[in-house]
Amino acid sequence: VACIGASICQVGLRDSQQLLAEIVKQVRAAGIPDGALPQIHISGCTSSCGTHQIGEIGFHGGVKMIDKVATPAFTLHAQGMERFGEPAGMILQDNIPAFLVEVGKAAAAAGESYGDWKKAHGEQLQEIVERYLVK
Repeated sequence: VACIGASICQVGLRDSQQLLAEIVKQVRAAGIPDGALPQIHISGCTSSCGTHQIGEIGFHGGVKMIDKVATPAFTLHAQGMERFGEPAGMILQDNIPAFLVEVGKAAAAAGESYGDWKKAHGEQLQEIVERYLVK
């Protein structure tokens, strides 16, 4: 699920449609099986047009300053026990497809759906998340 994104929306900070296309391309190229990733929700800003808070994995667009350079990034929302995604930190836009490929490969390697894998391997998911967050 993705909002229309910054290429059209005047409020959007990031182009969620471009990110979605890149995610689909890389996940397909990696051969991630159906069910190894949950439905992803992407909003180009905090307005939630892509309903990033309700997805098991959601992203909302933003900017991260790295060495005084504004770098396209998204805040990762990971669903907690209350079933509403909590901000986990920022991931650079270019790294999001690789993050999702790694998560999908881990779930697929365990032979589980994302939901089952997340429940059984929450620490592994957290380790993957930590590798991609921008400090």
